[in-house]
Amino acid sequence: MDKQSIEGNVRLRLENLGFKTDGIVSTEYLGQIIEKTLDYIKSECGQVPDELFYAIVDMVCGDILTTYKKAFSEDMSDNIVSIKEGDTTITYGNEKYNQAISVLSKSKALIANFRCVKW
Repeated sequence: MDKQSIEGNVRLRLENLGFKTDGIVSTEYLGQIIEKTLDYIKSECGQVPDELFYAIVDMVCGDILTTYKKAFSEDMSDNIVSIKEGDTTITYGNEKYNQAISVLSKSKALIANFRCVKW
């Protein structure tokens, strides 16, 4: 499992979710997030199992979206997409970030299957 294949899959996953990566996510920043994620998995499992490839991709994507949301939360808070009057429903523009982050963060649960006991 090499970092370039992870990077390519992360960019593809983010674009499939509707988030543009060109000019926003630099290669250096993406490399740091990948390293951080791999280090986390190594600390939990002792090694990086190949079976966790797509979980790693999802975790990196979730981390990028969380960072992006925190960095631009002021810009996104006033972004109202729709307002319903009947039962008072207000949908904000950052709703897609919340949904994507919640879906992508579920991959962390897969790590528990590969944990090893340390003595």
